[in-house]
This record gives sequence, structure tokens and C-alpha cells, in this order.
Amino acid sequence: MSYIAHSENQEGRVHLLREHLLRTAERMREFSFSEELKPLLGIVGLLHDIGKYQEEFQDYLKKGGEKGSVPHAKWGAMLTRSNLINCTWFSFPIYGHHSGLPDHADWKPNTDLECDENLKKNLKAVLSHAKEDIPDIEEQIKKQWDEAKKVLDKYKDKKLAHDLMIRYIFSCLTDADWIDTDEHYFPEHGEHRSGRVLDPDAAQEKLDAHLREIESENAMNKLRAASRAQALSKAQDPLGFYSLHLPTGLGKTLTSFYWALMHAKKHGLKRIIIVLPYTSIIDQTAEILKDILGEDQVLEHHGGIIFEDSDKDQNKQDYIKKFAVENWNFPVIVTTSVQFFETLFSNKSSKCRKLHNIARSVVIFDEVQTLKKDIAAPTLKMLENVQDLFGCSFLFCTATMPVFQKRDKFDGLEKITPLIQDPQVLYNQVQRVTYHTLADLKEIDLFNVRERLLSVGQSALVIFNLKETTKNFYIQMRKEGVWEKVYHLSAFMCPKHRKEMIGLIRDDLHKQKKILVISTQLVEAGVDFDFPVVMRELGPLSSVIQAAGRCNREGKMGEGAGRVYIFLLKDTGYPGGEYKEEAEFTLEFIKEDPQRIHHLDLFQDYYQKVIDLYVKSKTEITNKREAYEKPEFKTIAQMYRVIEDTGTTAIFIRGYDSQSEKLYRRMAEKIKDGHKMSKEDRRHLQQYSVQVYNNFFQEAEGYYEPLGDQIYVWNGIYHKEIGITLKNIDEEENII
Repeated sequence: MSYIAHSENQEGRVHLLREHLLRTAERMREFSFSEELKPLLGIVGLLHDIGKYQEEFQDYLKKGGEKGSVPHAKWGAMLTRSNLINCTWFSFPIYGHHSGLPDHADWKPNTDLECDENLKKNLKAVLSHAKEDIPDIEEQIKKQWDEAKKVLDKYKDKKLAHDLMIRYIFSCLTDADWIDTDEHYFPEHGEHRSGRVLDPDAAQEKLDAHLREIESENAMNKLRAASRAQALSKAQDPLGFYSLHLPTGLGKTLTSFYWALMHAKKHGLKRIIIVLPYTSIIDQTAEILKDILGEDQVLEHHGGIIFEDSDKDQNKQDYIKKFAVENWNFPVIVTTSVQFFETLFSNKSSKCRKLHNIARSVVIFDEVQTLKKDIAAPTLKMLENVQDLFGCSFLFCTATMPVFQKRDKFDGLEKITPLIQDPQVLYNQVQRVTYHTLADLKEIDLFNVRERLLSVGQSALVIFNLKETTKNFYIQMRKEGVWEKVYHLSAFMCPKHRKEMIGLIRDDLHKQKKILVISTQLVEAGVDFDFPVVMRELGPLSSVIQAAGRCNREGKMGEGAGRVYIFLLKDTGYPGGEYKEEAEFTLEFIKEDPQRIHHLDLFQDYYQKVIDLYVKSKTEITNKREAYEKPEFKTIAQMYRVIEDTGTTAIFIRGYDSQSEKLYRRMAEKIKDGHKMSKEDRRHLQQYSVQVYNNFFQEAEGYYEPLGDQIYVWNGIYHKEIGITLKNIDEEENII
């Protein structure tokens, strides 16, 4: 009898179960980052679909039936708990390789042979059919098990390491299983899967050429070169945790990448993964690296990225990258914190497929101060285990380094090695701005902000905490006539609109026009503006410093010539609870002397107090940390959130331009024909969408309509400068 794993493909060929099990096992062995893990992974590959040897499952494949009506994953999971090997390490990944890693309470009764005598009989029949198809399958498993046991003994007393290794096995299995199944149905996909590996020598040659081209002999470039040389002196150090603490504008992106390149070369690491908090920074960082290394070396991965595949010859790079985002098999990855931590903490196969390719990598966390403080402890504990088990190195980069080391009442990292021995020296040399406060940080209103702004006589950037405040101040200032142009930037505008405005602002600054930009904090990372004056509403210390990084950025005005004004608004609000608490800490630290911001000891005191606040006062964090120490994969995935659910919904701006209108008509037609929108469709919509809070729908009743599931179309006012609005702020303005 021919046992099959999957139904006929387009060529009319069935996927033989024997071939699928052997190929999945071999591919899993190839994924292994060490020789000693290969037997362990080989066993899981052989057993994962052994439940398809059920007669009922073969009938289901050949005759048809409701999807999922004949479960198959539990049989391999049960077999791993039998006398054959009796190993829960294998049972969890096999049981969840379609539905996701389960909690203990779901896994145990569904894989326990002692509960049901009929299960034992049926399992014997399944194994008998498997031996008929692969005569030596039992011998292969037992032989590999003798080797695998030696590995398992190393980790049996390390609870979190044990759980991470289960996730690693799960990742290897889901990726290998998916690839083999996909290539059965679409054989041509195999040639488009990336086999590229990091070539440090070739990358270094290109990076050196780029640096020679861009770096002149001015003082700032000499400082960049000196700090880079100091960092590179530690590239030969052992695998572990490192920090790069550099002032804004001192070449952090290229210095960190150069160090990672040399560190990877020293230790034979496979790839460099750059983790960033915002898509705006990702776009910029990815473009820089693509320009240096080549399009074929850098994979950009975030929710808004779209890889076209309508013409597979014309867009070959996009087609290759379309597959590479599934498992990160690429030399250089530039991605988001959300993508990275979901890979480590999720229980879903689609998220975890990438995890095995984090092994043997250098991971750069840029803007690491944005890491959520309330989940800092479990996050750092996970990274510690990843570093230890997978042979990785982590580099934390920021201008304002948090205190992540272990200390009393905070279970942080044992050791973080700084690449810059005395960063305060560099901070003293690049004090491009002076800090000032308005009204000694007593509460003022927008009129007072306006008065100071009118007195500065130069181009200026003003940053507020809230969108509504930003909009109101823009409306007040846009007709002043003092500036050649006044711009507004906020999340009331769709991403494409913001990107276009940022381009215009950069162009005006390059032409040395006198302009005013009024923005939310979205400009504080990844947007390289250079203003002589920046005014910043009081916020978290990191936000204030990031705002200052948009002032006299290149130092062309001279030392300390940039002016940063910090002010506290009356009757204001904050984006969230954490933001408000950190803003209050900032007030406490700088009220007496804002020039303290130039001193690094302020950062340490500030971040220690912030982190301690969450460790001590938030009881739910204690509960979370206790849960992380249990094998409750589904529960952990639900509890761990890099970004909290803000209760926002996307509204698509159909009339933004001709392209958005065409996109709307295409989506509407698709839904009318009974089809659902794909992930690719939703990504196309994102560039024209605005996220609004749910109470907005009550205020805007009658101005929107549904488009498919959980997406709405905006039919109201979209102002060419403000974005989405309920009021026509100027009857004479053109409305998009």
C-alpha cells in the first residue's frame, strides 16, 4: 500500500508519506546549529506526521472530508511518551506543529496513553503501518535516541533552557514541514528560497569603501572614526552581551554593524539581525545597508513591507525575499521588536518558524531604551538563555542606555561589556546643544509656547505628546507669516502622507529655507532632521534626548549652538500611563538644572528608578514572571505583549490619491466576489490607513463604511496638511 502525506499537486502527483517524513527529518538535521542536536531533530522529523498512517487519515486524503476531521499530530506526540523514547521535549512540538505549542493542561490528557486502552491498540496499528512503509524507522529512532539522551541530560535541571529548546525544536519542525509541503504543491518555489549566508570579508570590503567615500577630515568624522576603532577593538571578544553607548549623530548604525561583522567573522556566525522599535527607522537603516552591501544581502521585515510577485522574473529579489521573511534565512535582517520577540515568545508556528535561524547570529538592538519596562525581566531572561544555548551575541545600542544589569531586586543580565570605555568623554566633545526650560518648567499654555517660538527668529521644530495638541497648535501657527512654510506631522496622517511631508521638509532644510515643523514624537527616531531650534513638551528622558538629536545634528552651527527648550503644558495629557510616569521622573531629574542631561550618570539614575518602579509596584509582573517559569506556551504567548492593545482600528483613506482609489475599488470588487483580503492586501492598505481610537467611530458616525473584516473606509474630510479630521478647519483649503 502507498501511504500519502498530502493530496495531488498541479502535476497530479501525490506526496508520499515516506518521502515527507524522511525529507523533513533530513531538513531538520540540516537546520541544526550544532552536530549534537542532529539526532534529536531527526527523531522529531520522522515522527511528526506518523499519525497520517491511520487508515482513517488515508481515506480522508483519498476520498476527501472536512479539514481537521481526522487529527494526526497527537499520534506522534503519544509515541514520544511511550516506551519507545518517553521524551516530552519531542511531544510538545509534534502535538502543536499545526495548532501551536500547547499549555500543559491541554497537552497532557491528549497525549497520555494510559488514559485509554483503545489508543494503545490504535497506536500499535499506526506504528505497524509506518514500519511497513519505512522498515527501519524504529531502529533509526532508537539509534538517534541514544545520542539525543546525552544532550537532554545537559538541560534537565534548567527549566527555562528546557522550554527554549522545545521552542527551538518546534521552530525547526514547522519550518522543515512547511517547506517540504510547499515544494510538493509548488516545486518551482525551491529555486527561490534563499541559500545566502553572511560573507564577512565581502561585506567588510564594501563597508570600508563606503566609509572612505563619505568621511571627510572634519572634527565630527574624526570622532566617528575614533569611536568605531574603539568598538572594533572588542570584536574579537567572546560571545556574550555588549553595549554601544554613543551620542546621537556619532555613527551608531555603521559602528554597530561593523563590530557585528567582525564579531561574526571571529566566531563563524551565520547572520546579523538588527532589531528596531519603529518602521521609520527600519526603512532608513535598511536603505543605508542595501546601498552599501547590495539589495541581495539585506532583508527588511515588518508589517508594512510588501514583496511583489506578479512577475517572478522581473521581481526576482522580491520573490526570494517573500519566502525569506517566513524563516529569516538571509545574511542581514532588519526587523521590528514586535517581530523579534513574537518569534521568541509566541506559540504559533507562523511566528516561531524563524526562531531556529536566530541561533548563531549577532543581534543588534538599536534604540534599546524603548524596551517595555514592565516585561524587561522576562525579556532579558529569555535573551540570556538564547545567548547561552544558541551561541549568539547581543549588542544593545542607544544614546540613553537603560540599566539592564543584575542588581538587588532586579533579575537582569550578569554581564554587559561596553564597547566604548568612557562614553562621557565623547558626550563632552559633541555637546551640540544647550538645554533650556520655559517658565522653569512651571505649567504654561500654548500662547506662551507661541510667544517664545515667535522670538527665536529661525527654523524650528516643536514636538508635542498628543496628536490633538499638535493639530491645534498647527492651526494656530500656520497663518503667522513668519516662516516660509509651516508643516504638521502626526498619526492623523496616513504613512504615505507623512513620508511625503518628511521629504518636503528635508528638501526645505537642505535649501536652508526658514520653516516651522509642528509634530508629535514620531520624528524622534529615524527622521534625520537638523534644526537650529527644537522645542519639546516634557516627556520621558529618552524622548527629550531624541528630540535634541534633531537639533544642530551635524554640529555645523558650532559647539552648543543648538537650542533645545523643554516646557510643561497646562491641562495636558499623555499617550499612556508609562509615558506619564516617565515624564514625571524627567521633571524630577532636570527641573533644577536641565544641563544635567549632558551627564551619563543621570541616565543611570533615571532608568534604575524607572525599572524599579515596575519591578516593585506592578504585581502583575510578578505573576507574569512566575508563569514564564512553567511550560505554559499558549498562556505565555497571550501574556507577553511587546505592544499593548491600544483599542485602535484602521480607517482606509480611499481618496488620498489615484492609487488609493484604485486600491479601494480592487478590494471592494474582491469582497463583492466573496473573497477575503490577504495579508498582502492589508499591507497595501496600511500605507493609506490611519489608526483611530474606537470612540472616534461614535463621533464620526456617517462618515465611514466597512471594508471587509475590521477595516473601514473613510468618506469624510482628509485635509492635505492635517490628515483625517471631523471639521473643515478652513473652508478655503483644498480637501484631498
